Amino acid sequence: MSILLNTWGVKSIWVRENETLGGSPPDEEKIKETKELLSKRLEWKPRNSWESELYELAFQTIIRS
Repeated sequence: MSILLNTWGVKSIWVRENETLGGSPPDEEKIKETKELLSKRLEWKPRNSWESELYELAFQTIIRS
């Protein structure tokens, strides 16, 4: 995994303890906006399970903020 992150130029990562999610689930508009934002930032589409997991983590991080 570290080789993959290094290839992408990732210099650091943050690890959080489990969080309790509060509030209501995001609406369809928020989901669409988040996917568009993430697509612009990453400029790639997941090609395997590792990349899909990284994409999902990024998506969850953005949508919660």
